[in-house]
Amino acid sequence: MVTYPLFTTSEMVRQLEGSSPAFFLDASKGQFSPYFAWDRIIPVPGMPGTYSRSVEGIWQGLKIIDGQIDFSLFDAKKVRKRRVLDYPSTRFLHGGKNIDLVMAREVLYKPAYRWMFEHLVFPVFREKIYGSAEEGTQIYCFDVDCNADATDPSSSFSHASFLTDLINEELERRNE
Repeated sequence: MVTYPLFTTSEMVRQLEGSSPAFFLDASKGQFSPYFAWDRIIPVPGMPGTYSRSVEGIWQGLKIIDGQIDFSLFDAKKVRKRRVLDYPSTRFLHGGKNIDLVMAREVLYKPAYRWMFEHLVFPVFREKIYGSAEEGTQIYCFDVDCNADATDPSSSFSHASFLTDLINEELERRNE
């Protein structure tokens, strides 16, 4: 019987640890983190032929601040957050167009993170997750953010919630 992974918060993980057999996937570290620097091979959505070392490099590099974007972040080994004063009104560049935060999550962040997960995360890691779920182990995915709603611009979107969706999509496909 497949047990589908659940998104949770790091605060809830502290309460859940030790309560039952479970697999806790901290998506803020290692290959599951959007900050993880690869070898500049993640395609930048809306920019054919352009690649980034990290998903976060794409996100921060295409963020418009004072009318400027920063393509150098596509090649950065460590990406710093570029902060804006009014987070919900943050704007991004996609295919030459200026887009809002919610649209950017859909057309920039999610496609880049999905590509990273499907093509770069070591298959052995993905198979460990799928195998654990198929054996009935409860998996909890978490990171530092708790906003699981990509349409809610009030705070940072949790990539762990999207990772949970990606894992569950694959489990659905495998168990049809």
